[in-house]
Amino acid sequence: MKNAEFWSNFAALIIILIIFRGMTYYLLRQRLRPNKTFQMLKLIGRLVKNYLSIE
Repeated sequence: MKNAEFWSNFAALIIILIIFRGMTYYLLRQRLRPNKTFQMLKLIGRLVKNYLSIE
């Protein structure tokens, strides 16, 4: 039973690693060469920070 738990935990860690690597690759690519959607999200984030800040 412990052996099965080990392998399921190991598989979950590998899946999480792959997901985070993919997200990191996508975000780095957008940072270097942003497309129009990413630029709009950046603009919306800036507007929210400027006009709706709770400081």
